Amino acid sequence: HLKLNFLGTLDDINELDINGQYSFHDGGFKPLTASQHLEALSGKIELKHATLKNNWRKNGKKNASAWIIRFSDLQGKFGRNGFERMQGEIKLGLEKPYFKSSGEIKIFAPELPKWLTGEFRFQETLLNKIEFLDGNLLIKVSGESKNLDLKSQLNPHEVTLQNVSLKYANLSQEISRLKGTLKLSPEEITFEKIDGTYGISPFKIKGKIGPIFDLEISSPSFTVMDAPDLLILRKTGMTGEVAFECHMIGTSNEAYFDTKFDLTKAGYYFEDSFVKGVNLPNILSAKGSWKPGQSAVINK
Repeated sequence: HLKLNFLGTLDDINELDINGQYSFHDGGFKPLTASQHLEALSGKIELKHATLKNNWRKNGKKNASAWIIRFSDLQGKFGRNGFERMQGEIKLGLEKPYFKSSGEIKIFAPELPKWLTGEFRFQETLLNKIEFLDGNLLIKVSGESKNLDLKSQLNPHEVTLQNVSLKYANLSQEISRLKGTLKLSPEEITFEKIDGTYGISPFKIKGKIGPIFDLEISSPSFTVMDAPDLLILRKTGMTGEVAFECHMIGTSNEAYFDTKFDLTKAGYYFEDSFVKGVNLPNILSAKGSWKPGQSAVINK
């Protein structure tokens, strides 16, 4: 549905006031510079062209005129991705163009790295260690600028994980069923109510990572077989499940931890001198520090 109102002379478009509205539903097109079609497009666009008779251009030859394009409730799909609740404004015709927008973009997780912007260098470094396997990310974006490079100016600031699966660095198990919210800034990521599964073991995580990290990780039933590379598990022949809560704070060079283990549902032994059976109460606490390439130091 298109509606246009004109006021002024048709001899010169710069002297013509234009007000228009365009509402559309289930549209689609393929931009010349894009590899994918935009589909299921719907929303509303308002167009306004106003002559600014009291605002002369620097050369003094013509009155300045501005085109203002406002869009709202835009949504659509491109490949396995999409966007919704997009709104914003574009101004053209003055000394510098102006753009601002906000909304939500839904990204198929394996395609996330190509959507990051230059401002978020920390996230780019972190993502070099991650291989996304499946799931979606609902990303809230916003931005404004005096140019029309829309992709580089729409900065992500909140991400909702929707059943995301990934492999991280050298971890032995896949991380899956990730749900929750991440808050992003150029220097750190804040985890809010994140839960998922490591191998077959459920876990929760909250806190932040950046130049300094502060994390709390817990699991009500971590299966020992999901951590086959831990030396202490091999030496003690541990079996069963472990419940734990761990608080870690530090940097990539040194970290401090405070951990509580409930080994009631686990069985283990120490050489030939001690055997602990399954379903016997056993609570342990440990505080200490860790450095890359070194064994953890237990202080308590």
